[in-house]
Amino acid sequence: MRIVHALSILLAVAAIALLAGCGGGGGPTPPDNSNGVVTIETTQQQVVYTPPAGREIYSVFAYFTNVENSSQMVGAIFQYDPVLQKWILDYSDGSDDFSGAAIGNYYMEVKVIFMGDVDAEGNPITRKVGNTLLMENLAVIGGNGPPPPPWP
Repeated sequence: MRIVHALSILLAVAAIALLAGCGGGGGPTPPDNSNGVVTIETTQQQVVYTPPAGREIYSVFAYFTNVENSSQMVGAIFQYDPVLQKWILDYSDGSDDFSGAAIGNYYMEVKVIFMGDVDAEGNPITRKVGNTLLMENLAVIGGNGPPPPPWP
């Protein structure tokens, strides 16, 4: 009888622990969208940046770091589309939005500079947008665009 009582207590403790773990407190942290949202449109070979409401943008750009060789980095500049009111980065093979060729797998980090957003010395503040994203099988061959800001 004592064994049954001890087992029932153990089962009750296990059930409480299991239910406590399912309370919704875990899981990955959602991305911070306060600087805007980045989406990848693979069919059109575009990365689209949607700014937050009420913020005027000076520039949107990205850094691409090669997964196999972290010293290989390429910059890219988003172009503003006034019809969509979004910033577009073309990552097709002939894109001239990139500062150099990018062939292979790259980590992409998108940055934004908001108009009038400066530090105490008057330098523009660069803010990261969302999480770092993996761009697989990039094949940007053109890559003759300017380097990303901030420009000297």
